[in-house]
Amino acid sequence: MADHVYIYTGGRVPEHLKEHITHVIIDRSVRSIDDFAFYECPHLLDVRFHSGVGRVGREAFAHCPSLLHLKMPGVRIIEDAAFFDCQQLIDVDFGSKLEIIKFAAFSQCISLRSLKIPTVKDIGVAAFFCCEQLTDAELGEDLERVEKRAFRRCFNLRRIAIPLKKGMLECDIFNYCENLVKVDFIGNVLTTVSYLSLHSWRNDIEEQIKWINRFLPTISSSMKTVALQQWIESILEKLEFYKREHCKQLKEASTELELALWKTKMEKEGVQSWDKRQREESRFVCKSDIVIPNVMSFLKIPEE
Repeated sequence: MADHVYIYTGGRVPEHLKEHITHVIIDRSVRSIDDFAFYECPHLLDVRFHSGVGRVGREAFAHCPSLLHLKMPGVRIIEDAAFFDCQQLIDVDFGSKLEIIKFAAFSQCISLRSLKIPTVKDIGVAAFFCCEQLTDAELGEDLERVEKRAFRRCFNLRRIAIPLKKGMLECDIFNYCENLVKVDFIGNVLTTVSYLSLHSWRNDIEEQIKWINRFLPTISSSMKTVALQQWIESILEKLEFYKREHCKQLKEASTELELALWKTKMEKEGVQSWDKRQREESRFVCKSDIVIPNVMSFLKIPEE
């Protein structure tokens, strides 16, 4: 079949053209791909998006069995079943603006091999259901929610990278993902851990993080989501406890440092005691007003 390039300017592709379209270029005037725009185009191979396209409509490319590659540099929202049953789709470049993937958007894309979605916030129900060849999914630190059955029946999924956020994962996300054996975390957790006061605290958190990859291969797929939920909650709870203890120690250290500076100043001046007014004045003389806020602040845990 000869290549047929179709310039898309909006609406739905006429039925009589669907059999002939192999390549699509989205016109610069288009900001959204309409619902059902390319529904059941049997020979469509690729689509050239421009950065101004922000939305892919409901079932816009559903049942396009020949579609191979996608590059969507400006897309922010992918609607329900937008690429449902695109059985030859191998890889997708999601760009750096995608935030929402809705219900069954890539369900039954059985050739899709890997995912890297750095900016996604919400992954909808069954979004990647039955992506049988999917082996690796790397999500971003902005992720807020992964809804139920999102990766169900991804039989070959081995690794997923996620942030550590409480309440992020819904139920049954990884059912029938028997080969899921490795979870990597992303975000600022390691930076936070590195600021903790005691080496034993840092070791404890790091061991808890490593634990999931020792445990995950031993449990059934029906329990993997539950295990991940509990693991994330336990790490966050322990980290919050250590952060509180860290702040407590820092306050105590600040007080001890200030007293030590006062004591040194008193000894130099041969003073046995100071009244309240003299103590306040001494804060400036002994430089504690500089040391406490400007030196001790470097030991504070940074905001995440």
